[in-house]
Amino acid sequence: AIMAGDVKDPKRSIPFAIVVGLGSAAIVFVGTAAVTLGVLGAPSAGADDLPLLAAAAKAIGRWGTWCVLIAAWTAALGELTGDLLSASRVGLAMGEAHELPGRLGAIHPKFRTPH
Repeated sequence: AIMAGDVKDPKRSIPFAIVVGLGSAAIVFVGTAAVTLGVLGAPSAGADDLPLLAAAAKAIGRWGTWCVLIAAWTAALGELTGDLLSASRVGLAMGEAHELPGRLGAIHPKFRTPH
């Protein structure tokens, strides 16, 4: 909700983003689990510490391993970027609400960013 102040029409776009985001994530997670089980089988998938990596290595070889590792790094960096964006706005929101010194609630007039 911290980022809602930076969104055009948040009453419409945030619920839409939540539904689309959850739906997309569900499709990706279920699809990934189904493919992993299909490649490894239930006994192997349950016994392996890294079943997704093992399935990629078995299906594609070394390239599959690298693809999974690169995807994991990309996901981690994307999540970190989102955390940094949200964290930068916490001080702004608290400054605007006078929960922290008002200076933290200041917005740059030209760039519309906290400063």
